[in-house]
Amino acid sequence: MLNRIHVNRAKKIAIAVAASSALVLTACGDEGDSKENKTTSATTSSSRATTASETSEAAAAPSTEEPAPESPTPAPQGNNTPPAALNEAMPELTYNDVPPIDGGAPATDGDRQAIENLVRGINGAKTIRDYIGYVPAHTCQRVINEQGGPAAFDLSQFPDVPLDDFEEYRKAKPSIDNVDSVQVNGNIASASVTATANGDTNTATQRFERENGEWKFCR
Repeated sequence: MLNRIHVNRAKKIAIAVAASSALVLTACGDEGDSKENKTTSATTSSSRATTASETSEAAAAPSTEEPAPESPTPAPQGNNTPPAALNEAMPELTYNDVPPIDGGAPATDGDRQAIENLVRGINGAKTIRDYIGYVPAHTCQRVINEQGGPAAFDLSQFPDVPLDDFEEYRKAKPSIDNVDSVQVNGNIASASVTATANGDTNTATQRFERENGEWKFCR
């Protein structure tokens, strides 16, 4: 499913969101992920085929045992998304730190505010899908194209349910604390971003690019 974002890729995007670093996107399409996903897919397919075969054989054989009483169907509880998938999508703090741009000058008030709004915009996400999708939706086209284009970031497999429904998110309490030292050189910029999650606070440099008049995460 090359046209759909894999869970571990989504995790990297979520990491990028928590750290306000779109640079993590550059690792989304590495060969390690691709091989791992292909292996997992093949193993799963084989397992399903074996299970189906065993089930068919068992159904064909006559049974002399009394049927076991049916267990009552448990009432649904919360969302039905597998916990492992949700855990993979939860934010963690990690940084691909880069130096500030060369030849930069202090940003104008307008550029500084626009970049700060971009970085802090993740705070407006209300659902897990919006949260994971924020960075790809605000990343420069060059980086998106390097990862296979917009089709590679299909987030429809993730539940469009409130973030606060997930304990991992509530525990992590990710936040953008500060956006400082904004430097601009033409259509590129950098800023020092401080973020906190799971009680850990870190600072790293994030780069940006102005695309069609709008500042976006870039590298």
